[in-house]
Amino acid sequence: MKDIEYEFWIDYIHKIGKKHSASFDTVLDLCCGTGNSIIPMKKYARELSGIDLSLEMLRQAKNKGLERIVNGDVRALPFKKGFTLVYSIFDSLNYLIEEDDLLRVFKEVKRVLIDGGFFIFDMNSIEGVKYIARQKEIVEEDDEIYSVWRYKLSGDVITLYLSVFPKN
Repeated sequence: MKDIEYEFWIDYIHKIGKKHSASFDTVLDLCCGTGNSIIPMKKYARELSGIDLSLEMLRQAKNKGLERIVNGDVRALPFKKGFTLVYSIFDSLNYLIEEDDLLRVFKEVKRVLIDGGFFIFDMNSIEGVKYIARQKEIVEEDDEIYSVWRYKLSGDVITLYLSVFPKN
């Protein structure tokens, strides 16, 4: 997603963390996707890991030279306690539509964080998500991919149909 300023957002996470004396020793990117947010985090973290449910996204991350990435469900993290900081950005947690699933993620993050560790995340508001859904279709193109984002609003649930095609 070419319009996203990954470095800006990672610098912002670093600023929030430092304001609260968070350690960036061992960091986990929850829902890391293609790894675009891991790359700028390398300048702050001594040890950096990522997890995502999508194998295709993780393949792209591996192609960028990222090695400590795992395919897995954030509701059942395959890690032991030991992270000083966990972060999840770009509304990734909004994809969990059941309150119980979100609670499971919070419990899992607490389990893998060291005592005194930090979890920094963002979520879109209900109105923000509804605004996005009213767009119906968004088409994006960059040097590597062409993507079509189609939204369907049904009651309180918004379904995203995402088609991604490599350009070459």
